[in-house]
Amino acid sequence: MQRDHYEFISQLMVTLLNVDRVTTYDFLASELDVSKSTISEVKKGGDINIRHYIRLVDYVLNLIRLTVITKALLRQIKQAMKERSDIAVGVIPRTKNGAKNAAPIDWEVVAKWDN
Repeated sequence: MQRDHYEFISQLMVTLLNVDRVTTYDFLASELDVSKSTISEVKKGGDINIRHYIRLVDYVLNLIRLTVITKALLRQIKQAMKERSDIAVGVIPRTKNGAKNAAPIDWEVVAKWDN
């Protein structure tokens, strides 16, 4: 059986790793008990088991303190499928004290920075 190429998750991983310089190959390999070559394959979108991608993305999200609200994301995907609607992504600027403005009433926050 041929595995899928995980290009999207690879790009997500590279973006997350570039947020914090602490997330080096050596650091991630020791924290997650995987080889540096596995970390390298994830960054390249290599043909490896999806669990490695999931573990790395989950760990880095926790490390940089970005919470993905999976229930809200799933709810929006289900609604879009039911209504045959598009899903739009918006970004709300933040200051050190939090968001400058609240999200519009008809928006739902699906990811947020922990304070």
